[in-house]
Amino acid sequence: MQKLAEICTKGPVFASMIVLALVVVGAAGYFGLGVDRFPSVDLPTVSVRTSLPGGSPEEVESLITWQIEEIVNTVDGIDELRSISGQDTSIVIATFTLDRDLEIAAQDVRDRVSTVVRQLPEDATPPVVQKFDNDRALMILSIFVRGWFRSFLLFTLCPHGR
Repeated sequence: MQKLAEICTKGPVFASMIVLALVVVGAAGYFGLGVDRFPSVDLPTVSVRTSLPGGSPEEVESLITWQIEEIVNTVDGIDELRSISGQDTSIVIATFTLDRDLEIAAQDVRDRVSTVVRQLPEDATPPVVQKFDNDRALMILSIFVRGWFRSFLLFTLCPHGR
């Protein structure tokens, strides 16, 4: 450390050039660094949607959702498996690991679901297997306003529609 201090005091121009070189190399490295602040990470996600007209959420869960969950859970590479059972509708969502190809995963899910179709109630619609694209997610905004302010706000927010 004393040697560095001695060089800097005896040759201030040399020390200034060393510092300037470090600054130039650092700046070149910083601006040449390719960092994406919001990388596109598409999680391979497949959903299975089935309807049972007139079915309560409990019936849909016991007659459809459990059977589809059991068969979809046997597909390789599943990271997360979720289900939603509602009035007339069953939705099973399988999220796969990032290294799993979405096309192959969707085909595997279709193959497995096709084996359980005969066990579903006769009233149930055939299960629909869909790939979920995160880049095409929809956002819907609903605003409810009453009175004279309604038309003003409607034409301000959405000038091309009613």
